[in-house]
Amino acid sequence: EQEFVSNHSVYYYDPIFGYWLGLQQINRIWIWVDGQEDNLGYWMQQPYGGSGAFAMLIPRPN
Repeated sequence: EQEFVSNHSVYYYDPIFGYWLGLQQINRIWIWVDGQEDNLGYWMQQPYGGSGAFAMLIPRPN
């Protein structure tokens, strides 16, 4: 799923905005909107461009 989303996301650079995902951090645990815990672990440890506990995809150029 991550590969599919990455391959189908248009690249653009913005230090704050990206594609927000249905993933949030609750009590230091990443949880998907369906309540399942994340098991990928591909997320930055520090907030990028601000504070908050939500996941964002920032595509890279191909």
